Amino acid sequence: MINVSLLSLPQFLDPAGGNNFMLAIIGIVLVFTVTFVLTWFFGFDDKKDLGK
Repeated sequence: MINVSLLSLPQFLDPAGGNNFMLAIIGIVLVFTVTFVLTWFFGFDDKKDLGK
Protein backbone atom coordinates (compact mmCIF):
# COMPACT_ATOMS: atom_id res chain seq x y z
CA MET A 1 0.00 0.00 0.00
CA ILE A 2 1.33 3.41 -0.96
CA ASN A 3 0.31 6.52 0.88
CA VAL A 4 1.15 10.08 -0.01
CA SER A 5 3.45 11.77 2.45
CA LEU A 6 6.38 14.11 2.13
CA LEU A 7 8.89 11.33 2.73
CA SER A 8 7.37 8.98 0.14
CA LEU A 9 7.16 11.65 -2.56
CA PRO A 10 10.16 10.41 -4.62
CA GLN A 11 8.40 7.13 -5.41
CA PHE A 12 5.99 9.05 -7.64
CA LEU A 13 8.74 10.27 -9.99
CA ASP A 14 8.43 8.51 -13.32
CA PRO A 15 11.43 8.46 -15.70
CA ALA A 16 9.04 8.09 -18.63
CA GLY A 17 7.47 11.46 -17.80
CA GLY A 18 4.13 10.56 -16.25
CA ASN A 19 2.15 13.04 -14.21
CA ASN A 20 2.01 10.99 -10.99
CA PHE A 21 4.41 13.33 -9.21
CA MET A 22 2.32 16.40 -10.03
CA LEU A 23 -0.85 14.63 -8.89
CA ALA A 24 0.85 13.69 -5.62
CA ILE A 25 1.90 17.33 -5.05
CA ILE A 26 -1.66 18.51 -5.78
CA GLY A 27 -3.02 15.90 -3.37
CA ILE A 28 -0.67 16.98 -0.58
CA VAL A 29 -1.50 20.67 -1.07
CA LEU A 30 -5.22 19.88 -1.13
CA VAL A 31 -5.04 17.81 2.06
CA PHE A 32 -3.06 20.49 3.90
CA THR A 33 -5.50 23.19 2.77
CA VAL A 34 -8.65 21.26 3.69
CA THR A 35 -7.18 20.27 7.06
CA PHE A 36 -6.21 23.87 7.80
CA VAL A 37 -9.66 25.21 6.93
CA LEU A 38 -11.49 22.53 8.92
CA THR A 39 -9.28 23.12 11.94
CA TRP A 40 -9.82 26.85 11.63
CA PHE A 41 -13.62 26.49 11.62
CA PHE A 42 -14.17 23.47 13.87
CA GLY A 43 -10.92 23.31 15.80
CA PHE A 44 -10.23 24.01 19.41
CA ASP A 45 -11.44 27.16 21.12
CA ASP A 46 -9.18 28.67 23.76
CA LYS A 47 -11.16 30.06 26.66
CA LYS A 48 -9.56 33.24 27.89
CA ASP A 49 -9.30 33.68 31.65
CA LEU A 50 -9.70 37.36 32.36
CA GLY A 51 -8.36 37.12 35.91
CA LYS A 52 -11.63 36.35 37.67
